[in-house]
Amino acid sequence: KDDVSEHMVFVRRGCVNTISYAPGNRRVVSRARKTDWAFFGEAALLYNCERNCRAVTSSEQTTVFVLHRKDLLPILASSSEVGVHVHHMGDTRYRQSVRLNLISKVPVFATLENADFVSQMGFSMLTKKYDEGQYVCERGEKLNELYIVYDGTLQMTEPGKEEPKVTTLTAGHHVGVESLMFNTPRVYELKAVTQTTVLILHDQKFQDVLESNFPDLAGDIEQGLRTMLSSALARALWLNSPVFSALPEHAPCLTALAERMEPVDTSKNAPSLLTPGEKQPYAFVISRGEAVIVEGDEDPRIMTDSGCYGELNLFEWQCPRRAELVAEDGSLIFMLSKASYEEVMKEHPKEAAVLEAAARQNFKDTVLLRIFQGVQLFQQCYEDVELMNAFVQRLSQKVFTSRDVVVQENDGGNIMYIITCGRLLCSKDHKKHEITDGATFEEMALIYQTPRTVEYQALDETELFMLSKDDFAEVIAQYPTRTHGVKDIARDLFQKYVLHDLIRSVPIFARCRSPEMIAQVAQVLVAQQYKKGDTIIKQGEGGNEMYFISRGKLSVLVGTMKVFELTDGNYFGEIALLYDTPRTASVVADMDSDLFMLPNTQFQKVIAEYPAEAAWIKEIAASRFKKHVLQDIVKKVPIFKDSAHNEDFLSTVVTNLHPRGYNPGEVIVTEGEGGDEMFFVSRGELSILVGGNVVHTLRDGDFFGEIAIVYDTPRTATIVAHNKSQLFILTRAVLNDIMKLDGKLKDSITEIAEQRFRKHVLDGFLRKVHLFAKAGQGFIEDLTARLVIKNYRAGESVIREASGGNEMYFIARGLLDVEVGRINVAQLRDGDFFGEVALFYDTPRTASIVARQQSNLLLLHREDLFEVLQAYPNEATDIQSQALQRYQQFLLNYMLKKVPLFKNITDEEFLVKLVSSLHSKMIDVEEYVVREGEGGDEMYFVSRGRLAIKAPSGQTIHTLRDGDFFGEISLIYNTPRTASIVATVQSQLFTLNRADFSRVMSQYHRPAEEIKAIAKDRFQQLVLHDLVKNLPLLKKCNNQQFILEVVKRLLPRGYEAGQDIVSEGEGGAEMYFILRGHVHVCIEGKVVHRMKDGEYFGEVALIYNTPRTATITTASPCLVLELKQRDFKKILLDFEELTQDITGLARQRLNDFVLQHLVKKVPIFSAHAGDGLDIFIRELVTYLEPRGYDVDECVVKEGEGGEEMYF
Repeated sequence: KDDVSEHMVFVRRGCVNTISYAPGNRRVVSRARKTDWAFFGEAALLYNCERNCRAVTSSEQTTVFVLHRKDLLPILASSSEVGVHVHHMGDTRYRQSVRLNLISKVPVFATLENADFVSQMGFSMLTKKYDEGQYVCERGEKLNELYIVYDGTLQMTEPGKEEPKVTTLTAGHHVGVESLMFNTPRVYELKAVTQTTVLILHDQKFQDVLESNFPDLAGDIEQGLRTMLSSALARALWLNSPVFSALPEHAPCLTALAERMEPVDTSKNAPSLLTPGEKQPYAFVISRGEAVIVEGDEDPRIMTDSGCYGELNLFEWQCPRRAELVAEDGSLIFMLSKASYEEVMKEHPKEAAVLEAAARQNFKDTVLLRIFQGVQLFQQCYEDVELMNAFVQRLSQKVFTSRDVVVQENDGGNIMYIITCGRLLCSKDHKKHEITDGATFEEMALIYQTPRTVEYQALDETELFMLSKDDFAEVIAQYPTRTHGVKDIARDLFQKYVLHDLIRSVPIFARCRSPEMIAQVAQVLVAQQYKKGDTIIKQGEGGNEMYFISRGKLSVLVGTMKVFELTDGNYFGEIALLYDTPRTASVVADMDSDLFMLPNTQFQKVIAEYPAEAAWIKEIAASRFKKHVLQDIVKKVPIFKDSAHNEDFLSTVVTNLHPRGYNPGEVIVTEGEGGDEMFFVSRGELSILVGGNVVHTLRDGDFFGEIAIVYDTPRTATIVAHNKSQLFILTRAVLNDIMKLDGKLKDSITEIAEQRFRKHVLDGFLRKVHLFAKAGQGFIEDLTARLVIKNYRAGESVIREASGGNEMYFIARGLLDVEVGRINVAQLRDGDFFGEVALFYDTPRTASIVARQQSNLLLLHREDLFEVLQAYPNEATDIQSQALQRYQQFLLNYMLKKVPLFKNITDEEFLVKLVSSLHSKMIDVEEYVVREGEGGDEMYFVSRGRLAIKAPSGQTIHTLRDGDFFGEISLIYNTPRTASIVATVQSQLFTLNRADFSRVMSQYHRPAEEIKAIAKDRFQQLVLHDLVKNLPLLKKCNNQQFILEVVKRLLPRGYEAGQDIVSEGEGGAEMYFILRGHVHVCIEGKVVHRMKDGEYFGEVALIYNTPRTATITTASPCLVLELKQRDFKKILLDFEELTQDITGLARQRLNDFVLQHLVKKVPIFSAHAGDGLDIFIRELVTYLEPRGYDVDECVVKEGEGGEEMYF
């Protein structure tokens, strides 16, 4: 065996046994017995080939003949006929021998140890010659044949990883044995390198021999062929799968995986191998036939022999398929399940890790790369595989479960997303739609960062791959020259979509109907770069540009405080395009940043071409300006803090704010002036001057003037523009309107304005009130805190005359009238105060105070004042002293000077002395102050209460109220009370008695004389006139002038009961009229007559100058009027008729007196009484003439003659 010999053997005598072996091993294939004249080895005689058998003699002695090839060839050459025959017979024997030898070398047949089967397979093979360069088979052909190289050389070319794999096949090599049963397509091509003979075994011949003669070998053969097929499948995995090609070509796990593969049903009615949306953990290898891949709307793809698909499904992170895999009818396709894969790979952990990494890489290189190439941003470089892979390699993966929110609306973001499997629900502006596998979204986030405008939520388990903006930038930096296309598209997209969207995201452009105008705006944007730390805009400075952030991070600073952060896609300064407003904040770059700036000048040029759009933009800008800029200003105002949430409120406020500009040095408001406007500083610096001194500076966002609106107070300071400034103004009328929109606003405004009013107005206000001028700062602050601010409209009453009260008032601003009995007696202005007497002395109001114009008052309650005074004893003493002075002044002005007796007295010192002599007195209900007829030496002032004047019958004839007075005549005339006065409610009176009054009068001669004259005149006018004209003596007199003359000369005299007015026998030159009371007429101690109101006495002595004829004694308190003789004579001269009446009555009374008390005492008459003398005497009396004499006056003279008799 295996010898190379060129001879054949003839057995002459004996026996030789031959044993044939399988190629490459010692396994016996067949045995034969060679006896006499048998031969073997003839193939070696004709063909130079190796022996595949052993020949051993079996007899004791064997004789053989040997014919050498070198000897045979010349003989054959000499005889062509013999040569042809020999060659034909040798070839037949050789072919038979070689075929058996070659077929026995096929592993699947070599293991059968069945020489007959091998022999029949050898006889079933066909021989075919191929010329040099001729193809035996081509790749992909479905030729179910086994090829064995008989002679010559073939070249087998099959696909490799990087370049085709070429194998040389010579005599004895075979290929395609698996095609005998599995009808697999060729994955290689065979081509003759030289003229080559090939033995071919068709699958049909093979099947016929197997089924007819050797059915029991079918299982072993199939198993053997399957083992061979597994090798082919393993190679297909390694060769065609980018995942399994990561392993060595002959890795054991590949064969193990191939052995686990199962064929699938590819009949006409069989279902699809893969269905979109389902999780099907299978990988497929096409052994023969075709499969169609249908993926969405893309054109179908054909997968042919040895193709692999779905190997990514074998891994843990596999997701639902987005493609459908449909097998062509009759195709041979093997399937590997995920379970089988995992079972095999447990035994090969290192290879499993390699495959896991390779699978992930393959996913990126295929699925993601294909998706990536569909993204518009990468269209110009999608053929640059290296560049695209650089992007893909930076993708990160994440799986979301159902209902997970992937992107939240309004969140910031700098990530692009790719859906590899699953579904997302997109929600925007209440509109919803689905996106699924292969979709990309938020790719513009790679260019700029803006708040998300769409919400994405997983509808089921969804796998996403993500590319961040930073990773995108790294690739751009890594391939600077190869990413120009990306940059160009990014710029175009940025302008077309980003800038367009960004511009439209600005509210003033949001509803612009002209895309051309938006495009023009985008074109005039100016790119600007800022380094970290650069200031883009500065708070307080002017500016008329707006900015869009392309890339970067910026801080918004108010003062030094960071209030906000701006990133990619944000914008700022849009209001500056239309309003020359100062910047309300500074913007500083936190990192190197790229911005786009829109200048106002370019913007104006653009909108000038679109007047309709310009009008709309300006309208929106105005609304935005008021809504955002002005609302921000308004929200900073403390009085609006509780109403800032009310959109109607804010809208009303900002709608009614009016801009006004001021130049440097221009006065905005003046200290002390009134004001109806509130100011908001939009831009500039303002100086606050108090008394000409700068005390504070106002800047952007500050406000002033709200106190003037709320309290209608004069300006507390002068405000002057330090530089060019812009302010916004709100009027009081608007404020009154907006207070109606929020019920709590009025309270809020009052509270905040009161705080500022106290701080800016009240701090020094009380110090200006002379009542507290000497008080300490602590006292002032404590008292200020207790002041209540109260506003009064024009015409509104603050206090009413005669009403009670326990508050005092300070006038912060305004003008008020002081009215007494509806008569305006004074005016009060800013800084004045009133009502302090009520705080200390609980007196009724002496006047009404009415606001002439809108006025702001500060109210102080009695208990608050006393509480503070208790804590400050020094201030208490001083303030109470001043209050007393004020109280006395009050009594002087509003009580004492009401009394006609003191009304025209100009000596203030005298009046103050009188006021200090007043005494307070409380009168209970039904308590009598005075009683009719009683004497009295006090006058009374009604401070608070009500008193009734009673007639003798008990009927009320008049009511006295707060501020009234009575009894002033008693201070001068000792007259009895003419009526009873009783309190109907508890009342407070002030009294002035005659002793105190006389004491003060004695110290001030001139005022005393004036008062006496006034008292007499007043007594005559108001008292005596009414009384005298009712005297019986004067009733018939209709001459008022006469009555007035009488009244002027009458003097009132008051007497207590039992007091003598005149005495019998005394001289007298006065007569008396009884106004009130009763008197007794007594002669010689006996009451001879009674007299009452209206009667008179003493006229006899007045007319006749005689001594009193009787004593007049008061029977009750009496008020009488005294008329002196000189005054009487003057009256009689002027009024003859009255003189006759009085003289006649006097004569009658004198006659009666003479008749009764004088004549009867004369002895010459008394001796003849009763003899008709009475008639005589009565007649005689009529002739008596009364005549009076002064002391020492001579009645008659001695020696003179005389005709009169004297009684």
